[in-house]
Amino acid sequence: MVIDAGSTGSRCFVFNIKYDDMGHRTVSSARVGKKTPGLSSFIEKLPESVDHIAELLVKSRDFVPDKCTATTKVFVQGTAGMRLLTEAEQSLIWGTLIEELPKNTSIPFPIHPENFGTLDGQLEAYYAVLASNYIANTIDGDLK
Repeated sequence: MVIDAGSTGSRCFVFNIKYDDMGHRTVSSARVGKKTPGLSSFIEKLPESVDHIAELLVKSRDFVPDKCTATTKVFVQGTAGMRLLTEAEQSLIWGTLIEELPKNTSIPFPIHPENFGTLDGQLEAYYAVLASNYIANTIDGDLK
């Protein structure tokens, strides 16, 4: 699961990765939803940042089978809006989410701190190119 915490809003996607008998992978995705405004706008109201992301994680339950919730990886990645904040401000938001989200009993997914953070512009661009090529069918699930 990936939450793209952009400047105008946070968009949540659940990815399903399947392997065939030859070990080749196929990837499908479902768009869970979008919450506005952008995560960076919650710097003055940190508790609301938790509600903002928690709502997307709770909605994601409908897209993940119960048997898979404990092993589903959750990534929350900030982009341009978060990069506009100071590192201290970013740390406040990420720290609040990492500390508070596991307390929400409606969220069945494990929260791992290393999966939360702000992408630099180069990595964001890399992911955009990768996604564009996958959508255009110029690479497959094995990135070939």
